Amino acid sequence: MRVLIVDDDPAVRLTLAMAFENTGWQLATAGSGQEALAKLESATFDVLILDKNLPDTTGVDLLRRQRLSGNRAHAFIITGQADARSAADTLELGIDGYYEKPFDNVYEVVKAIRETVQRNRRGNPADLAQASTHFRRSQSMLGDGRPVSGHQIERGLALCPDQAEAELVDRALRELCVEVDSATSSQQAIDHMRARRPELVVLDAQQIEPKVTWLAEQYRSLVPHGVVLVLGRQQLGLDSLKKLIGLGVDGLIDRPLDAAQLRAKLMQALQQAAWRRGISDVNG
Repeated sequence: MRVLIVDDDPAVRLTLAMAFENTGWQLATAGSGQEALAKLESATFDVLILDKNLPDTTGVDLLRRQRLSGNRAHAFIITGQADARSAADTLELGIDGYYEKPFDNVYEVVKAIRETVQRNRRGNPADLAQASTHFRRSQSMLGDGRPVSGHQIERGLALCPDQAEAELVDRALRELCVEVDSATSSQQAIDHMRARRPELVVLDAQQIEPKVTWLAEQYRSLVPHGVVLVLGRQQLGLDSLKKLIGLGVDGLIDRPLDAAQLRAKLMQALQQAAWRRGISDVNG
């Protein structure tokens, strides 16, 4: 594995580099966005560890630029100024972890990074088809009748206690899924997950007990390669977002719901999920 560590603090770069010693992973470091871009242009990296705040840019903007250019490396954000907004933004850029500085134990951070990379390795382009019937490549139709090349889903599930929101989500899911189940309680959602193994789920962040993070974790244990979206980005705090990032949640849906935006968000999440899980494997 080739790793690029980007942080303007030399002590952080050194500490992380020392913690990666004897792992067999090859390391490079950069102290600014400009230096990082130069290294990214001259070499390919499997893992990016990016400081959120750099002297000439942000780790979020740097990662967004890399994603737009097609860079599908595993990515981790590190920051001494953690906040829910940046965590949410990076979740939708397909990051694998979000860690706060100073590290309590840098060796534990590196261990977590390595375990996450190994767990999320994306070598098999059929990953999305392995958990159950999963995505069938087909020509699907969006609600406006425009044909797109995408994935048709066998089963979808929405947990939306609010009736008006549930109807909007149900209509959007039916444009993508052969079958759609609706749940108004966490127990109903869990029952559907266990019995039906849906390939796509939408979970409401307003669930208090159990929390949406617990529901997402249960779903991941049942359908490891399924697609998870969480409704109610505004209701999520930093700790919840960090947990959702670790679970590989594929997207967040803002309130108030809008039919067109919801449809676009679902399509974006499907494309992002296929993109993330279809990355060619690398020998590490």
